[in-house]
Amino acid sequence: MTAFMKFRKNEDEFWRSIERKRKQSEEAIDELEGLDDLKENPFHSLIEYIYTRVRGLPADIPVVPPRISNNHAEMFERARQILLDDNTPEKKSFLLSKDVLVLASGIIDTVSDANHNLSLNAEIQKYSLLPSFSVVEEYVKELMDAMHRALCPGDDRNPLATPDLSKLKMWIWGQLAALDKTPQDFREMTENILLVVNHLCSCLETGELAPPVTEHTVVSLWAFVLNRLMGRKSIRVIPGELASAASKDARINAEKNYGSTTKSVGGRKVDLSLRLATDYHWNMEIAVFELKTENTSKKICIRQLKKSIRLNTAVLCSLQKNGLDTTTNFPVIAEGHGFVLNFYTLRRYDDVHGAGKTSKDFAWLPRDVLALKTWLSSSSLHLLLAFVSHNAKFAGNVRDSQLRTVTKSPSSTLPPSVLFTPSKSNRQVHDSKAVSNFDCDIDSDLDLYDDSGAVAQDKKRKIHITISS
Repeated sequence: MTAFMKFRKNEDEFWRSIERKRKQSEEAIDELEGLDDLKENPFHSLIEYIYTRVRGLPADIPVVPPRISNNHAEMFERARQILLDDNTPEKKSFLLSKDVLVLASGIIDTVSDANHNLSLNAEIQKYSLLPSFSVVEEYVKELMDAMHRALCPGDDRNPLATPDLSKLKMWIWGQLAALDKTPQDFREMTENILLVVNHLCSCLETGELAPPVTEHTVVSLWAFVLNRLMGRKSIRVIPGELASAASKDARINAEKNYGSTTKSVGGRKVDLSLRLATDYHWNMEIAVFELKTENTSKKICIRQLKKSIRLNTAVLCSLQKNGLDTTTNFPVIAEGHGFVLNFYTLRRYDDVHGAGKTSKDFAWLPRDVLALKTWLSSSSLHLLLAFVSHNAKFAGNVRDSQLRTVTKSPSSTLPPSVLFTPSKSNRQVHDSKAVSNFDCDIDSDLDLYDDSGAVAQDKKRKIHITISS
């Protein structure tokens, strides 16, 4: 039997054992999914109000229900106040803030500018900061210093020395050729770092990072850098506007419980999907990352962040149902604005999920030769390595959790389901045989609905086009 056949046999046995465990825990999984029932969701009346208003029907903003936890009561009241402020009696249209959707999903967001002054804010901010993101690896620093010297020979004597990309590339190629002389413990990491810098040099030589830059350029460059730094691991960042399966499940659950607002439900599209290889396919999403070009306004970036937090919470809830302990195992999420990456930690705190900044610093990529000189002396690469290392460990824990039997947790300690924006489809055309909907997000944190339940044609907020045949 060849080595490859043995590998395939072991892989088959591994996934068969997972299937057996899943069948053994089927009843427990059903019990966990049953927690999505209306009686278990502390925000049930709030979500019911939202869906009623989206359909163009009158409804009163609900009060905080009794017998819910203090955390949920605080979040409910804050969401209620936002709805009251945005929907005064004189306004004919229904305004739905993204902050309300985040709160109604059982998420406390301490990353964006929204400051809700909730009791858990300080705790979430404290435990979101990860010490590993402030560590500077001495070996990596020495490698970066060597590349800095190769880029600018004699720079120590002349700070104004002109960087020379060709000399840096020749030095990198020489190091790659002599990679077998590198200590075994650092060989793979050294190769990955050298290949990343070599790729950046090629991009700078061709000028493809010079403005204006398309979103495709931003996404493809970050995908290459992250995948290269991950090395030959069983996780991969996959670009291409893939639909998130977890978000589709969450939307189907909401449509089932609160009434249909659309003819078909699909998953939200994401820029980068972090996936784990299972059964010879990259089909298990464990996190998603969103990117915007550098000329995107701050308002749209905040809106995107609120979407990203809900998307990743939906993914985390899905992993939790399959046995992952999300209080101790959690991802670090990257949020990109051009060639800058900010990081936030998303984890469970008892009966809510909390998002907080992972580090006070951010990672970035150079766009010209002078910026490369600065980048080689910065902490950016150290942050990227910490980000890759953390999520690689997280992926390993996700893989291990697939073999464990799922046990039922008390309903009072599980966060509620994630809520996404209800469909903006005009209800009058749902009975047509073929309907195509195209949503174009414009600079706004609010979704605006008129009295009929359709999206108001306000170009400053949202454009909705419905084509029927």
